[in-house]
Amino acid sequence: MNNVDWIELSPHASLIHALRAVAWADHVVEDEEIIWASQLLERLGVEVNQEVFRHWMNTRPPDRSPEESDTFNRLFLLDEAVRLAWADGSYDATERKRIARWARQWSVSDAKLEAIEADVAASANSELLE
Repeated sequence: MNNVDWIELSPHASLIHALRAVAWADHVVEDEEIIWASQLLERLGVEVNQEVFRHWMNTRPPDRSPEESDTFNRLFLLDEAVRLAWADGSYDATERKRIARWARQWSVSDAKLEAIEADVAASANSELLE
């Protein structure tokens, strides 16, 4: 078994891959993004090997949409992807483009995605004011 098998074996594999894809959308993986993704996974009960995860996150992912068939999981994934994009303090146009492509492929309406983005932006802005 190699060092990243825990990712493929995780019930959250699609989320983990999606987080890496969003972090790479702007071609720069910020430390804040890695920390945020790691903390999310730990809250979900995933044991994260920090050294392996950091190296894996900094390795360019294939350009494909995450495989997800459940509507709840799709919306959760989109919400978390937008939150990850905001982890470095901005929501880059290339990050938004990637997330919007997933939403279209998953038949999530533009209005629903915009509502998710507005909710996340409001919470991100309120955190910056604290």
